[in-house]
Amino acid sequence: MSDNCTSTKQPHLMELMNQMCKEAGIQECQPQLLLQMCDMAYSLTKNVLVEARSVADFSGKKFVEKSDVDFALKTFNEKYCKDRPPIALMNDLAQEKNSQPLPQIRQNYGLRLPNDRFCQLQSNFVYDDLPSTSNNNEDEDDELRQQNIQTSENFPKRQKPESSTNFNPDLVANLLMGRTNNDSRKRAFHDEEKEDKTEDFDDYDC
Repeated sequence: MSDNCTSTKQPHLMELMNQMCKEAGIQECQPQLLLQMCDMAYSLTKNVLVEARSVADFSGKKFVEKSDVDFALKTFNEKYCKDRPPIALMNDLAQEKNSQPLPQIRQNYGLRLPNDRFCQLQSNFVYDDLPSTSNNNEDEDDELRQQNIQTSENFPKRQKPESSTNFNPDLVANLLMGRTNNDSRKRAFHDEEKEDKTEDFDDYDC
């Protein structure tokens, strides 16, 4: 929220800060801004007074005089508030300096390059007009489609087995009968082994 800088009850320093804001074109501001500006003013004033006190001590004075404060302000401005020349002046100086031609190079001074046509300093290529990207994309798609068609034609077609197309129930019945016969043979073989074992035990019972 922005409150009006004007207030009925304000310290003198805050009134000065309020007046400075109005002169800068700031009609409304937060009250914290005035407090921050007051803190900065107190800290800067303290630094200047400390510097003036050190100057007075160096001069052998018992009290700080106005000349000491002026000297402290001067050193403070030279350190933090350097006056830069205006931009217009710098532009005028640059234009005046650049208007002066450079001195000519002597004929026998240093290594001199040959003519430009004997130097590799110029471009030796020409730009070609590339076709539109949409046409290129369509051509690439057509090529891919043709390649896919050719590869699909080269591969042999898979044929389904006869059992899946022509179902014969007689074949299934024969297969089942063959399995049952094999199982019966295996069982008979196991029964014969059991009989042989009983005969062997009978031989040793005498």
